[in-house]
This record gives sequence, structure tokens and C-alpha cells, in this order.
Amino acid sequence: MAKLIGIDSFRLDFVFGIGLGVLMIVSNILGFFSLATPPVLNLLTTNVGRFMVIVLIAPIVEEIFFRSIMLRLVQNRTKSFLIGAVVQAFVFAGFHLVAYTGVVIEALEVAPILAVGGAFFSAFLFGLGMAFAVNKTNNLLTSMIPHAMINFWLVRGLLVIV
Repeated sequence: MAKLIGIDSFRLDFVFGIGLGVLMIVSNILGFFSLATPPVLNLLTTNVGRFMVIVLIAPIVEEIFFRSIMLRLVQNRTKSFLIGAVVQAFVFAGFHLVAYTGVVIEALEVAPILAVGGAFFSAFLFGLGMAFAVNKTNNLLTSMIPHAMINFWLVRGLLVIV
């Protein structure tokens, strides 16, 4: 299982994580892919609460579950890191597809198929990339930091005081 904090390589992991997060945000700004605000945010009552859950809590919980627990379980069972990485990325993308668009069947009726497919593909690539990053560094901060940065980018408007 990946370490939560690697004391010996903390600076390298931190810089790597910041770099991945910046890369994802710059890619969004340049239009390589689009990050939409998920409707699940409507379940929380205040903007501060939404911000805390989406930016602070979700990346920690999701990275522990997907990149540590699920990845290692599948990897140990199949004896293949690649299969584990693909499976956890697929489940991660499906989880985010539901979070962003509501129930998948409803999403197909409401959102254009290409938008749904693009959201799934983006989350899949992110999950796959983070699996390789965590495998390389053996540190969950490597994926938690960019995950939190992307979520911050998604919900940054919640903290704007009008």
C-alpha cells in the first residue's frame, strides 16, 4: 500500500503533485479538456461546506480508496499493476461520471453523449495517470495534491463573495 507521507521524498512528491495539478489546470485553460461543476454540489447546503468537502475531503478519501485500496487489491489478485491501474481508473471514471451527471441513464437523456463520454474519458485518464504516479513515488500525496487542485479549479467560484 502507498505511504500517505514519504518523509524521505516528501519534497519531491510535493513538487511532483503540484506540477501535475498545474498541468491539469493549464490544460483546462487552454481547452484541451473541460472541467464542469458537478450537480452533486447541490446536496451540500453552504458554499464553504461544498468547498471543504470537494477540495479537502474528497481528494483524500478518493485517493485512499482508488489509488491505495482498490489499485492494490486488483493488482494483488491479478498480479499485474497495469490491470489494477486500468480497473481502478475505469471505476474512478464511472464514479465521477455519476457524480457529475447524476444517474448514468438520466445523464444520457440530458447531456449529449459526447459530453458524457468526454467526462468519462477525462476522469479515466486522470485516474490512470495518478495510478502510475502513485506507483512511481509510493506516496498518495502525489495524487492527492493534483486531485485537490483540480477540485479547487472546479469549485473556485464558491468562495467569491458578491
